[in-house]
Amino acid sequence: MNFYKLFRDFIDVFLKEINSCDDPESAFFKDVGERQLVAVLKHLFDTGSETTSTTLSWLFLYMATFPGIQRKLQKEIDDVVGTSRFCSLSDRTSLPYVEAFLAETLRFSSILPGGLGHRTLYDVVYKGYAFPKNTPIMANVYGIHFDPKIWRDPENFRPERFLSSDSKSFKKHEALIPFWIGRRQCVGETLARDTLFLFTTNMFQRFQVKFDPSDAAANPGLAPKAGFLMSSLPYKIILTDRLS
Repeated sequence: MNFYKLFRDFIDVFLKEINSCDDPESAFFKDVGERQLVAVLKHLFDTGSETTSTTLSWLFLYMATFPGIQRKLQKEIDDVVGTSRFCSLSDRTSLPYVEAFLAETLRFSSILPGGLGHRTLYDVVYKGYAFPKNTPIMANVYGIHFDPKIWRDPENFRPERFLSSDSKSFKKHEALIPFWIGRRQCVGETLARDTLFLFTTNMFQRFQVKFDPSDAAANPGLAPKAGFLMSSLPYKIILTDRLS
């Protein structure tokens, strides 16, 4: 996919709408429309880069922390893809353990623990609770991802929870909602999942990852650094070429 062309097409259509809009109440009207365009583009770049990079930071930390999981993932890549070509999206269905590892990474990191804010558009009564119009709504994504009633052992990093009983296929779980659900589900989910899959498979096809043995502070543990995005604490790893 040509993402430069995709953004150009989006911008061109948006500008065309601004130029043709004569309704002062419209979000596309003159200066208001231009500010909306800038805000949308900033949002696309921010959410499309920082969230993925934060997830990848956790991913490398998990790989270094759990070398057995790293070896299992690499064995699956070696057996299915080999080392003579790059991994591609067409390999996804043949790499269930990779998919399970990525799903567990998204669950365990839960980088947006409260999701994004929403509001009720009208008065709502849900399961006996009244929510007046314009009530702010935040989902407890972290609470769902670490609910022992759902996951049994949520504090354990265990990709196998997303595999079928024979470990031959990836098994989706409706309680895994890193991209949220419903009409306001993240529009970049497909791109994010594809990026994580390609980056993970091709990096670990080639490299072995471990903590720097010369630095006593290389492994900070799995406790997150609090913030709007839950990121890992600084760590130090070494990448070794597996194929040389």
